[in-house]
Amino acid sequence: MKLLIISLLVSVTYSLKCHTCISSSLNDTTNTGIVKTYNLKSCESTGTAETCSTVLDSCFSTSLKYTYKAGETKKEGVFTSRGCGKKDKSAVNWNCAVLKSSLKSQEAITLGDCEDTYCEKDNCNSSSSLVLSFSLLLLAIFQLL
Repeated sequence: MKLLIISLLVSVTYSLKCHTCISSSLNDTTNTGIVKTYNLKSCESTGTAETCSTVLDSCFSTSLKYTYKAGETKKEGVFTSRGCGKKDKSAVNWNCAVLKSSLKSQEAITLGDCEDTYCEKDNCNSSSSLVLSFSLLLLAIFQLL
């Protein structure tokens, strides 16, 4: 029984949470409409953290520069997407490779530089759930001693 408790606490310790969202720096109707097609929360929203599936072992943040042209007007923008990814940086969710591929059909958009950043901590900037799980694990170990 004690071994089961420890193994459960260890598995909770390694549950990764990542923010899952997409946003554009341009807030006009067309760009907002494009962002809405992804059915994700805006990166400016609260409550974007989600628990990753076991095959996804890192969090990513993607920054894709683009130019949007409406008639004679050109605007520079940046798509930002975040989500659960893989340490090997393979194409998954909305990282650079997938995001660029999904936007190829947008005639008014010219894609620019794209950068993925990966990390392996909860929400890439917060470890509160990891600290809580680790504390519970230590408590269980000391109870066994």
